[in-house]
Parts: sequence; C-alpha cells; structure tokens
Amino acid sequence: MLPIPIGVERSGRHGFPAFTILLLLANAGVFAWAVFGPGIERYHAQIVPAYGLVPAAWTVSSLITSQFLHADLLHLVGNLLFLALAGGGVEERSGRLAYLTLYLAGGAVAALVHIAACPGGDAMLRPAVGASGSISAVLGSFAILYPTARLRFFLLIWIFPITFTLPALVTLALWFAEQYLLSRGALAQDAVAYGAHVGGFVYGFVTGVALRVALPTAREGHRNRRE
Repeated sequence: MLPIPIGVERSGRHGFPAFTILLLLANAGVFAWAVFGPGIERYHAQIVPAYGLVPAAWTVSSLITSQFLHADLLHLVGNLLFLALAGGGVEERSGRLAYLTLYLAGGAVAALVHIAACPGGDAMLRPAVGASGSISAVLGSFAILYPTARLRFFLLIWIFPITFTLPALVTLALWFAEQYLLSRGALAQDAVAYGAHVGGFVYGFVTGVALRVALPTAREGHRNRRE
C-alpha cells in the first residue's frame, strides 16, 4: 500500500479557505452530475470528448473545462485530497483572487505542456481530463511558500497502521522528480499525463517564488499604514 497523505502541519494563520472549498465542490459536483445525470457511460462517450483536452483538436475553452472532468472516482478523490491539504495554505498566503488565477492558469499551462509533449499517434486523440495539472501548480507554490511544513502520511504495513511526517519541500521535490522521470517517454503507453504534472508544478513553483518576493513588501506596507 502506498502512503496516503492525511494532513499538514504548517505555521501561519489558518483562515477559512473559501475558494479551496468552492473548487473542491465544483470538481466533486461535476463528477456527481456525470454519474447521476447522463450516466457514466454517456459521460465518457460524449462529455469527455467534447470538453476534455484533445491534443489534436484542443481549444482555449478546453484548457479550462478539462480541469473539472475526471476519469473515475479514484482519480477524483486522489486529486481532491492533495488540493484539500495544500490549497488552504496557498490561498491564505496569496489571497483568493491570486490563488484562483494560479489554479486555473496553472492547469492551462499544464495542459499546453501535455500537448507539446504528446508523441503523436493515438495519444493526440486521447482526451486528457482532471485537475492534476492545476493541483500540481498549487503544490509547486506550497513547496516554496511553506518549505518547512510537514505532510502527514498514513501507511498500512500488512495489518499494522502507522503514521509519519515528512518535510513538504523534500516530499514535493521527490514527487516532482518522480513525475519528471515518468514523463520521459511514458506518454505514448501510459494514460497518466505526467508532463502536465511537471508543467503545472514548475509554473506553481515560479509563482511561489514571485509571491515570496512580493509578500514581505506587501506586509511591510500594511504595517506602515496601521502605524
């Protein structure tokens, strides 16, 4: 059994993560509608090809709509788990509008990287769906905004459950390295868009660096106004 992230220990304020909750609900709501509305078979046959990201025939709108579609329940839960862990912290530090921009723009950049990395053939016709590119951008920013935070994991070894923590920067650096290695030549055979994970994470990391540079200035200005 692979380690499952179950919590995060970080410093700073813990305000109400309104936009993170809205994004969680939006992703879950679209999948619930697919299951209980048109049905999962029609969803995969009609909705995913129409609104997913097809590299050979992508549109600007599909860069966004594909972020809210998921292949199955496991795909959805895995993505939302990481968004729930990291999203609130990034939203707190960056502000809600900047956070939403990071999420949507990061997903769009990840989608474009996926298109550029497609090797051709059947991969160009396979719709890509999921919020993993967007969430990779959030993780990239989290790694630089909260490098000393600790991610808590659950692991079941045979019948013995254990929990442990690891530094966020170390954990996410290892995750990024894994995604990069998997992206090298894996796209033609694997249904997972590893290149999108890499592109989203790099975008989020660079954005996080910019935020770390800008935020102290913003806090200083706020303190001066109060004085």
